[in-house]
Amino acid sequence: MAEVKVIQSPFADVVLSDKDDKAEWRKQRPVFSGVLCYFPDAMLEVAHCSWVGNEQHNPGEPLHWDREKSDDELDAHTRHLMACAQDTLAKDYDGTYHMAKCIWRLAAQFQRALEQAKEQRGEQQTPIKAEYAKVAISCCRHLRRVVKIGE
Repeated sequence: MAEVKVIQSPFADVVLSDKDDKAEWRKQRPVFSGVLCYFPDAMLEVAHCSWVGNEQHNPGEPLHWDREKSDDELDAHTRHLMACAQDTLAKDYDGTYHMAKCIWRLAAQFQRALEQAKEQRGEQQTPIKAEYAKVAISCCRHLRRVVKIGE
């Protein structure tokens, strides 16, 4: 078995200065092939959950995470987890899956924790622009069609 070189994250105290290390760091985080390709249907539902939440909390506004409206991620996650404990495909009153809301809330909690750690080290935040999210959702939809065609 080949030895795997694990590159420290930019979120760690190590600064990546070598171009090859930066490329290796990116290769070790295959967002499309390691997340979207593994879980296309689940990620579509999480994306839908984002859209429904935006319509609820920011009607008529472009999709964005208004972090001031809620910061009780772990409490909300637990409420949704309890709701889907009997039926993992249970839906909430707005038609979205409780499990999708669980995933969204845990991702939100993890994102906040990573940002807080970055801030404590004095590093700049690098938010993802909404345009990139639209591309990812489009890729998911395309992937879902490809998977169904190939079955």
